[in-house]
Amino acid sequence: MSTVSAAREQAGDSGVIDYSLRWRAQGVYPGSHRGAGGAAAGLFRALVPFERAPDMRRLDLRRSMRDPYGQWYVKEYQPRLSVQVYALVDVSASMAWRDDNRSKLDVAGQFCDLLARAAHRNGDSFGLYACGGDILEEISLPSNRNRAVVSDIVSRLRTLLPTADSAAALETAAEYLQGPRKLVFLFSDFLFPEQQTERILAAISSHDVIPVVLEDYSVADLPNWGFTELADLETGQRRFAIVRSSLKQRWLQESEHRRVRQDALFARYVNRPFRVGRTLDIESLNTYLLER
Repeated sequence: MSTVSAAREQAGDSGVIDYSLRWRAQGVYPGSHRGAGGAAAGLFRALVPFERAPDMRRLDLRRSMRDPYGQWYVKEYQPRLSVQVYALVDVSASMAWRDDNRSKLDVAGQFCDLLARAAHRNGDSFGLYACGGDILEEISLPSNRNRAVVSDIVSRLRTLLPTADSAAALETAAEYLQGPRKLVFLFSDFLFPEQQTERILAAISSHDVIPVVLEDYSVADLPNWGFTELADLETGQRRFAIVRSSLKQRWLQESEHRRVRQDALFARYVNRPFRVGRTLDIESLNTYLLER
């Protein structure tokens, strides 16, 4: 059975996500990820000359006695360490858009809950910052291993009615992520200007960043012909419009062009994005996390 198939069988159907790292963790707390450097415990990696890792406790007498040049050898291990996992969540007003009675923010909250559970299972710490015009301190949490506290913050996020007129704090949140490399999930519909997206990505690109795009189906759901009222959730402005098939197709083409430009922007700074449709597809998510 392939690695992807095994992950689907183990995680996809049970609502469990499994993230993996392509880099070696740094830190002092034990965990489940490959760490940088050598250690006295962990997974056996190799036998190396004593001069490279002078530690008599790891001396391998059998290998040393067999060396024709009298070289002493020690066992080198690869440490297993934990990492800090963070969620940066856009809580601007556009995240209140609902489809099938679920807002984008509720879907992001569901994702964060599964992510926090995965971090707890892996021995990692989890932190969350709710980002509007400023960081909402009452719905934010620095890296933490207390499962009850994390669950409370995620529950508050899922019930929040977002009203902020911007997501500027996604950029300033980079100041809270200083230090060793972290795994960062960036949640947004990314409907703000592309220049702002680029600034956000540049600010946090030193970390392993996974953009999670909450798709917007408001245009696709419009009729091919009819009358409708359009609302800008960020500004609250509304206007009456007559929808025609040609106008709808032009809007859909503009959305597709924007999507292509966004994908190129993500690829330049961080990972390719994971796009969430009308529901969170756990199987597709686990496949993405394994293959990214």
